[in-house]
Amino acid sequence: MLESTVPAEMRQVVSERRRLVRLSCEYDVNCYQGNQIFHATIQDISLGGMKIEVTKQLEQGSELEVSNPNPTEGKGDQRVTAQVRWFRVNNAGKAEAGLQFVDPPEVLGRSWVVSLLNRVGMQSQVFNQRKYTRAVADFPVDIISNDGEVYEGRCVDLGLGGALVDTAPVFEEGDTLLFRCLSFGIHGKLEAKSKVVKVKEMTDDYGTYALEFYNLDAATTKLLGRYVVDLLKLGRATRKKS
Repeated sequence: MLESTVPAEMRQVVSERRRLVRLSCEYDVNCYQGNQIFHATIQDISLGGMKIEVTKQLEQGSELEVSNPNPTEGKGDQRVTAQVRWFRVNNAGKAEAGLQFVDPPEVLGRSWVVSLLNRVGMQSQVFNQRKYTRAVADFPVDIISNDGEVYEGRCVDLGLGGALVDTAPVFEEGDTLLFRCLSFGIHGKLEAKSKVVKVKEMTDDYGTYALEFYNLDAATTKLLGRYVVDLLKLGRATRKKS
């Protein structure tokens, strides 16, 4: 059982990761299990795990390492560790397996998984649809307008696709701005270009805005991933957009 192989402090994180959106894709990878190396194709992926098409039978509960489908020069053979949750042969006669990531959040947040999610569209508007989950947050941020004005605010929730923030009541839907957090835990400054996609609430004192991140580079995406998984590690509940 998963509970017997994942440390107790990780179980909440694993449970929350299961609720994150899975994105369809097709990337070839190598898998390593014991002294065996075999080919697989990623069919969908999320921060919680992935579904792969494989060339051999896999035992439920066993663990394996999955290579980076897009290795970058100078970073070597990056791998993530996953556990086989299920194995089946589909109606087309293809062998498939469902994998659950078991690496700690601080490791997963620095892995190729975050970059791949960004590449296949995790930062697109689909991530902001109501059925998808973000990590609840509560930390100070700066919201910087196009003319350079800096407004203090608080991040209410955070995901790889965007954030919900409380700040000055000066923005409208369609406005572009810069989301900035000087630090979070052990992580450094995060800056993300953002667009106001919805004004959730507006009073004389503050506005609550749904932001969509766009044009994130690989370094920013990885840092954002570390923020998100560490929020889950801290045990913050996650919620579905209402």
